[in-house]
Amino acid sequence: SDDFTRLAQVRDLMNGQGWFDLMQHRLGSAPGVEMHWSRLVDAPIAALIWIGNLILPGQGEAFAGFAWPYLTMLAAIAAVLYGFRRLLPGAPLLPACVIGAFSLMGGGVFTPGSFDHHNIQTALALWMTALLLPGPGAIRNHAVAGVLAAAMLAIGMETLPYVVTGAAFV
Repeated sequence: SDDFTRLAQVRDLMNGQGWFDLMQHRLGSAPGVEMHWSRLVDAPIAALIWIGNLILPGQGEAFAGFAWPYLTMLAAIAAVLYGFRRLLPGAPLLPACVIGAFSLMGGGVFTPGSFDHHNIQTALALWMTALLLPGPGAIRNHAVAGVLAAAMLAIGMETLPYVVTGAAFV
């Protein structure tokens, strides 16, 4: 699966494979398969594995498998709340938090063990959308949304329709 392949790529990075060397030697025939995935996702997962091994020796991957999806889900929920606050200032945040969390949990990209890049792309897309909503600080928010759009494209080109939609909105 994509999650196990991502984990293999992270293991290779942690074992000294170069940042720009995306060859997966375990896949296909010799010399392997050149992966199209970005190291921008591998690096934070590797950091979580390293932190997990410090806290629970030998359990770094299990720690990262739990922490990565929930950290990206927290980032996504924060984007929902930020966007909700921009649309309805002064409205209670609890309904947005509950509905947003349940909506995000239904897709499966935030389940424990999800190492794939779709969870961080979902969070970045939600942040880009929230930052493009009308409200104070629009110029600063649009600039940050542009940086997030570039990060989304650096992680995976499948987010191009979202980036184009955001650019058309601006």
